[in-house]
Amino acid sequence: VGIIFLNLFALTIEFLVCMIQALRLLYYEFMTKFYEGTGTPYTPWKL
Repeated sequence: VGIIFLNLFALTIEFLVCMIQALRLLYYEFMTKFYEGTGTPYTPWKL
């Protein structure tokens, strides 16, 4: 009985991970259409 619940828990976690990755990719691809890179260039600190 415990192995069934652990399996369902693992499936739920995997489903959530897949959904988060898919939404992240959709957000990235959608937002890059409207992004205008007009800021200041990146200048790292000197050591």
